[in-house]
Amino acid sequence: MTNEERAALIELLDRLGFSDDAAVLEAARTLSRKVAEAGLSWNDIIALDDAAPADEPEEVAAPSADADETTRLIDRLLRKGVSENLREDLTDMKRQLAAGELDNDDRRYLRALAKRLGV
Repeated sequence: MTNEERAALIELLDRLGFSDDAAVLEAARTLSRKVAEAGLSWNDIIALDDAAPADEPEEVAAPSADADETTRLIDRLLRKGVSENLREDLTDMKRQLAAGELDNDDRRYLRALAKRLGV
């Protein structure tokens, strides 16, 4: 996230304290949209700086409530008519997801790819 994007998010967060409910609602919706458009989650945005040392492997996401949604997203991407290389990658990601081994970076990548391809 660039400093400019960060500053814009902070400004929107500041608006959440306004007394005008319409302004607060608009800020909240804008915040939610910007986070989704970036392919991030609130956990990504609010992550602790000292969450894990850089030399430790990234924690693998366990099967979660969004596993079904991610599976459907992969299936829609596969039906889109993608290249053979991407088809192999998506098939592998689907296998990893079923095994509970698909990490959060791959999930963000899938959401961003689907958005880019209009899926």
